[in-house]
Amino acid sequence: MLSKKLVLALSLTLFTAHVACSESSACVGNIQDAPLSNFKNTPLKGWSAFAVSPIYSLEGPLHQKVILLTKKEFEKIGNITKLEIPDVTGLGTAANMLNLEVQKVKTWESKNTHLLRISLTLQTTTTINKTHQECGAYIWASSVFVEGDIVEINEKNLLSSIENLIKQFTTCYAASNPADAPKPTFYFYE
Repeated sequence: MLSKKLVLALSLTLFTAHVACSESSACVGNIQDAPLSNFKNTPLKGWSAFAVSPIYSLEGPLHQKVILLTKKEFEKIGNITKLEIPDVTGLGTAANMLNLEVQKVKTWESKNTHLLRISLTLQTTTTINKTHQECGAYIWASSVFVEGDIVEINEKNLLSSIENLIKQFTTCYAASNPADAPKPTFYFYE
């Protein structure tokens, strides 16, 4: 008689508190967010430029506050260059997209919830070793979930969440690169 078994893997984030980045620890908010080894061989090592995409789901004064906050945080570790769409200078130089997204969480049945997912992801083009084929890949990602709605979002919670995500990225970037390395450039598209 055949028996079926269900294996349930729970994320370590259910059982751990925030871990500060250091040379000997992994900065893991979710098991997919960072490698489990030390920072000497992380995907954030050695990068010199990032293209920061606009946040299309936010508009008006709140969008501007998010832009100012992200610039302020990224200036702590790098240089900011503002570009107007359709200028693709940053894309050609960086080819590394930092995407900050604010999206509504939906159920399996596509019903709306009263939750938002705020994510910061780094996407680049990479080559698959086995097939030698190029593809787009997310190589660093972190998300937080907050109660709210895009229309009635709590500004303080949104800005605090975005600041925490960017601080996690900048801390991990700094831990992955030597202190004397040239500062990266962040190309902002507005």
